[in-house]
Amino acid sequence: MLKLLPLTLLLSGASVFSVHAAQFTQDVKLTSATLFLSAAEMNGTSEINLPAGQSEIIFTHLAKNVDYQSINVMMDHDVQILSSSLRTVLAQNDETATLTQLQKRIADAELEVSRLNARKESIAAQLLVLENNQTLSGKDKAVSAADVAKYLQLVQEKNDTLLTARAELDNQIKVKTQEIAELRKQNQDDRPDSLTENQIVVKVFTPAPVTSQATVSYITPLARWTPAYDVRASAINQPVTLVYKARIQQHTGLNWENIALTLSTVRPDTWLTSQTLEPQYIGLPSPKDKGFMSGSLRIAASPSEKGSADGASSLSTRSRKVQPENSVGNHQDFTGASYTLSLPWNIESDNIPRTVALKEQKINGKFRYYAVPKINPSAFLQVQVADWETLDLIPGESQIFFANNKTGNGYLEAPEEGKTLDITLQQDTKIIIQRREMLKKANVVSFFDNDAVRNFSYTLNVKNSYAQPVDLTVVDQIPVSTTSDIVIEKAQLGGAQLDKETGNVEWTLHLNARENRKIPFSYSVKYPKNARVTGL
Repeated sequence: MLKLLPLTLLLSGASVFSVHAAQFTQDVKLTSATLFLSAAEMNGTSEINLPAGQSEIIFTHLAKNVDYQSINVMMDHDVQILSSSLRTVLAQNDETATLTQLQKRIADAELEVSRLNARKESIAAQLLVLENNQTLSGKDKAVSAADVAKYLQLVQEKNDTLLTARAELDNQIKVKTQEIAELRKQNQDDRPDSLTENQIVVKVFTPAPVTSQATVSYITPLARWTPAYDVRASAINQPVTLVYKARIQQHTGLNWENIALTLSTVRPDTWLTSQTLEPQYIGLPSPKDKGFMSGSLRIAASPSEKGSADGASSLSTRSRKVQPENSVGNHQDFTGASYTLSLPWNIESDNIPRTVALKEQKINGKFRYYAVPKINPSAFLQVQVADWETLDLIPGESQIFFANNKTGNGYLEAPEEGKTLDITLQQDTKIIIQRREMLKKANVVSFFDNDAVRNFSYTLNVKNSYAQPVDLTVVDQIPVSTTSDIVIEKAQLGGAQLDKETGNVEWTLHLNARENRKIPFSYSVKYPKNARVTGL
């Protein structure tokens, strides 16, 4: 908490503070963390012996990517905090020291290679001179054969010496180049996550010597948790167990050792403000307004730039706000959900997900079989949960277990208001639905005046192979017209429910043991005979 000093004390002692302030470097011991869905709030403590007067405390051992505006430092025993700041400095640790040594060895090896190449260039120049002076001649007297032989032997010996030296240099360069490659690989492998570290610098004042406990908290985006679930059902018409789980991962640069963990669904933020509405301007269009035509009505932009172009209310936010990370329906309040783990946790900074079970909840629902034979001839066993609002679901992946066997993976999220939460438990091949197209000749287009009519007819053959009755929902579809020129007519749906918006046709069946049932349905599509209909 920030406490202000009296103005007279600040004025009279300002120059003294700047000259005689004591400086301390303190590691922050991480004690707890609150994990959000896309960030983490880190909390730590540090005990400091402060002299009277002003002191500067440098807090170290912090996470990477600290959000400066999230920093909160509190000190007990009435120690007054004058200012705080965040700075980034070169890390001083064994890793960076080793890295510096490696870099020096690489630089020395590269310098040695440069020197060896220079010697090779000198040898190449000498060899060129020897090559250009292969002829021995004298101005005043003839050159004897003995002189020529002696000269040639000297050239050969010098040439051999230079070539041998060049070959040795080539070998030394090869060895040094390999050494540089190995050093660079080691340098890359041993490189720490960051060559820099964060420090929080706090200036404080205390009128008397005191031992104070500092509490430091901040937010970093380098840790998070992801919701996950296990859905376990032992048998049909038995309660289903929903296991809430969390996948935790962090790469903050700090290994978490024996810290308390809390998981939250709220998005952390450092700017809090209420929302405000901008004025909603309405008016009549003028000839110079630009807009778009809709039938005979010209729709124009608002005469004020502040209003929205379509005349709807606009909602503005002048600064950032706190809101749930994911929308899960009206059953969650604005505070979101949180889970406090009972045991301390050790999590390395490796970004590897670790899974922890949070809680279990028994849920009751109605079991049914569900089939879409147009896509798959098999049925799927589902449980329909009506009171899903009590589950506080956060969207996440799920593992499905039925009768002690893992049957697949799914994704759980709250459905729309007024609908049931449908959880698929397994695919069941003992209930088979065959979808057959009937009366194929009738599907030929017929013409009536200016219209064309095409008939469609299908039969669904449903078979229950179980020795007990089952409830089955079968879904098929008829087309949905996007224009008044195309009409769906003469629909014979065999008692099914039709969703006119989607075209879905749904039958709810109760099948006796070993029962076979046939469900016919048909419809016709009428359209202008010269039209080309898409989607059929």
